[in-house]
Amino acid sequence: MIIITEEEKLRILGLYNIPSHRIIMTEGKLNGMSFHNFMEGFRNKLYSPGGAAVEAFLTSFAITAPAVIVSYTAMLAYDIYESVQDGVTNWFNIICDALCVISSGVLSEVISPLLKYKNSFRGLEEFLTWLKNSTLWKTISPWLQKISTGITSISGKVGESITWLSNKTGITFLIKIAGKITSFLNTIATSVSGFIKKITPKAVQPNIVNPIVKTGKAVGQSMKSFGKDVVKDTASKAITGTTDYGDMIPG
Repeated sequence: MIIITEEEKLRILGLYNIPSHRIIMTEGKLNGMSFHNFMEGFRNKLYSPGGAAVEAFLTSFAITAPAVIVSYTAMLAYDIYESVQDGVTNWFNIICDALCVISSGVLSEVISPLLKYKNSFRGLEEFLTWLKNSTLWKTISPWLQKISTGITSISGKVGESITWLSNKTGITFLIKIAGKITSFLNTIATSVSGFIKKITPKAVQPNIVNPIVKTGKAVGQSMKSFGKDVVKDTASKAITGTTDYGDMIPG
């Protein structure tokens, strides 16, 4: 009888060099596939046309497909987990996930063609600037606004999606950092909001004249005019000999 060690199993499966927190052992529900590979396969099916591909993919692991928003939130939770765990944030994946979560999957067909560019951007601003200069901006920008103001409202769905992933895959470590994943939603909202604020032109302020200054000038002009009238009237009366200088002396 040949005894194969766990290390040899991992080598055979091509998983030996993958960090242990991404491994699902052979006795797990994913039959030796790494969690990373499972989630990337899930991503590819999520963004493929129609929902049949997702169901077929999950069925191959004896997993029933959840509601659409839970699927995309599970993907978002995974990408946030990767960011928290590795210290490197893949903003392309996170923004695409968040857009699909906030739109309940409506934007998946818009985002699907973009997946080939997922390794082309070095950060959030570079990716969003690229989107802003693309023909997709008109479609995507209203949803980005919703991310900046309302993504924290789906925090409950994050918990639900993590529970679903844990129950269906046998992975439990996501539950341990659920709080960190949920709190990262604030980072997403703040980052997107900051970009939108940066690219939004400041409103042109109307040229409003200070009413006090304006009133003061008007009064000044009136007094000046009044003074001219008094001098003019006084000179006229002096010439005609009708001036009553008593009228000009304060009582």
